[in-house]
Amino acid sequence: MNWKSSGRAQALRFAAPVGLRRSANSTSYFFADPYRYAINLPCDWIIVTSIRQTRLYHKGSDQHTYERFDTERLADDEAALRRFVFLLAAERVVPADGECHLVSLLRESDKVGRELTKQFYIRYADMRQDAFEHLCRDNPDVSR
Repeated sequence: MNWKSSGRAQALRFAAPVGLRRSANSTSYFFADPYRYAINLPCDWIIVTSIRQTRLYHKGSDQHTYERFDTERLADDEAALRRFVFLLAAERVVPADGECHLVSLLRESDKVGRELTKQFYIRYADMRQDAFEHLCRDNPDVSR
């Protein structure tokens, strides 16, 4: 598929390779320069690689939120490689028609996150109420 002639090239752009820089107190690599470059491109998803690691960013999220793929792990772990290929295969990221599958995956992830948060706060409120009731029962001389 010729992406430029298909008109789908605007759906995804790839940032230039990362110039690796090491932190003085960490072996982590910084992806800030290519991210800052790519954030201004007309696309929703950003892929940045340092060869050792590939990151997938969503433009609507902060730059500290990304999917990370370590190249060595991809070589050694078949499940990790299958996940990588599933997420970033061209036919799903830049389909001939329809939206990128990453959009629906993000939507579903957001939905699950909201539901988990809701369940957490319901359980948290119940635990607080139970703790308060136990304190009141065990301390009858203290007014509520």
